[in-house]
Amino acid sequence: MWKCHKCGKPVYFAERMQSLGYDWHPECLRCEECSKRLNPGQHAEHKGVPYCHVPCYGVLFGPQLYGHGTRVESHTSFGRVENKYPFGPNVERSELDEKLKMYNKYYEGRSGEIRSREVNGRPILEGALRIYWAVTDMIHLKEDDDQRIKNRILRETDVPLMVKNCF
Repeated sequence: MWKCHKCGKPVYFAERMQSLGYDWHPECLRCEECSKRLNPGQHAEHKGVPYCHVPCYGVLFGPQLYGHGTRVESHTSFGRVENKYPFGPNVERSELDEKLKMYNKYYEGRSGEIRSREVNGRPILEGALRIYWAVTDMIHLKEDDDQRIKNRILRETDVPLMVKNCF
C-alpha cells in the first residue's frame, strides 16, 4: 500500500494520484497558497511543494512585475505589515460596500459597474474605474514615443546654429 506524501496516511489504488514523484490523496494534492485542488502534471512545484500555475506560482516565484500577463490577486503572503497602512487609514468593509452601492447605483445598467469580492481576507474590486487626473500635458503610452530623445536631438542641432549666427 502507498503512503500519501502530505498526510502520511495509506492511499488506496483507486484514489491514488501520482505527482512530483509521490503518491497523494486527491484532497491532499492542493495548492499550498490558495488550497485549490490540483491535477497531476498540471501544476507547478517549488522545492517539492505543489502550487497552481496561475496566479499563485507566478506571483510567489515569478518575475517581480505587477500583472506580468496574469490576473493578480492579493495573497496571504502579500502585505504582512502589522498596524501600518502606508496608503492611508484602514477602510472598513461596510464603508467600502456602502460607497460601491452608491457608485453602482449611478452606473446601473451601464458598463461602469464595479463588483467586489474577498480573497484571503482582502477586498478585490473588479470592473472599469474612471479616474480623473489633473493632467496638463499629453500622456503617451507607446514605448517608442519618447519625447525626451527627440527634444535632446533638437537641442543638440540647434546649439551649433546659434553659435554660428553669433560670430
